[in-house]
Amino acid sequence: MLCKVKEDYQKFIVKYVNLKFKIEIQKLIDFLFDYDDFSKKGSIYSEKNWGAYRLAAALKVRSCLYCNRNYIVTVRTDSEDIVRPEFDHFFPQCTDPILALSFYNLIPSCHICNSNLKGRTKFSLQSYFHPYLQDFSSNNVYFKYRPLSPEAFQTTSEQLEVILDTRKAPRLSRQINRNIKLFQLNNIYNNHLDIVTGLLHIQRIANKKRLIDIYKNVFHSKYYKNGEKEIYELIIRNYYSKEEYCQKPMAKFEKDIAMEIGLIQ
Repeated sequence: MLCKVKEDYQKFIVKYVNLKFKIEIQKLIDFLFDYDDFSKKGSIYSEKNWGAYRLAAALKVRSCLYCNRNYIVTVRTDSEDIVRPEFDHFFPQCTDPILALSFYNLIPSCHICNSNLKGRTKFSLQSYFHPYLQDFSSNNVYFKYRPLSPEAFQTTSEQLEVILDTRKAPRLSRQINRNIKLFQLNNIYNNHLDIVTGLLHIQRIANKKRLIDIYKNVFHSKYYKNGEKEIYELIIRNYYSKEEYCQKPMAKFEKDIAMEIGLIQ
C-alpha cells in the first residue's frame, strides 16, 4: 500500500508538474515516505534532519508509552547511533501511508508491545487509546490490588491480584479497555506482585502511617521541609508526578498502589 501511494504521487508529478520542479518534488516525496531510511542507524536524516534516533533522543521517553513496564532508552554518541526504542505507527502504514513519518504517529514503545502484542492490529482514535492525547490517570484509571485470601495481608504475593480499574472512566472506557486487553496489562502486571507486597510490608511495619510521617520519625528533623512528592521519590525510588511516569518503568503502578494502601494521599 505504501509503495502504491508513492507511485501514484510520482505519476501525478510526471503528468502535471513542470519539469523545473520535478526533481525537488521527487526529493520531497522520498522524504515523506521513506520510513526505512528514516529508521536505520546512520541515516542521512539523522545527520541533517530528524531521523529515528535523533527523534527518540529528543523525546526523552525512557519507558514504553503503552505498558510503562520496560525501559526504552536511546543511546547516541557524536559519531554513532547505538540503540533506540521501537516506533509504533499508531495509524498503520498500510492504511495511512501519508502518516508514515508523522511525529505524532510514531509512538516510542518496547518490542513486546509493538511487535509481540500489537503486531498488525489496526488502530484508530475511536477504537484504541492514543498515549500522546490521553493518559490513564487523567481518566481515573488506576491500578488496584485484590486480596484473594486472608494470607494476602501477610504479604503473600500468590494471594494477591492486580487489575486496572476503569469503572470511573466511562467516556473512554471502550478505548482504554481495548488497550488493556491488547497489551495484556492485567496479566503482565500480575507478574509484578512483589512490588505490591513490598509496599504492603512498609505499610505494616510503619503501623499504617504515611511516608511523610515515616520520614519525620526516622530522620527526626525539626527543620523538615520536604513534601510528599520528595519523600515518595526518596523512599520508593520512582517518580511521583504523572508527567514523569514515562521516565521509569512501573512508575504509575507503584504510585497507584501506594495511594490505595494509604502510604501517600
